Amino acid sequence: MNKEQKPEKSNLAARIQPLVARWMASFESAIKTENYPVGRSLFSLNVIGFGTTAIRADGLDSLMDNQWKTRWPTNQNFHFLPDTAKMLWSNDWLTTILTVEWECDARRGRATMILQAYPEQDKLLCTHSHFSENPVNRTIVVV
Repeated sequence: MNKEQKPEKSNLAARIQPLVARWMASFESAIKTENYPVGRSLFSLNVIGFGTTAIRADGLDSLMDNQWKTRWPTNQNFHFLPDTAKMLWSNDWLTTILTVEWECDARRGRATMILQAYPEQDKLLCTHSHFSENPVNRTIVVV
């Protein structure tokens, strides 16, 4: 592959950042509307996930059955808090680590996702997700 065919890193970065915002908006919408097919389209079949109900989910079917289907119906008014989003990228810009806070009527928490970029398709797939609720009434012990 010659240089002309290889994407420039800065050009790739400019393409990846909007993809992350679009991915978050699409997943938020899927959760709100319980649209499992759209949710599935945003994740790798081999995803590994941790959640508020799934201790560990190996694979997309397990994540959907043990986390999404038990939690999404109870997530009224779910939304990410985009101002809290932080991202780190691999040197080649093809892997994004995204952390973001979320809330719904009954709960608030944070999430970490690892997103794999497929720039030729303008697409991201989540290979790891971890959703957790914020601790409540927690006593901090300093030793």
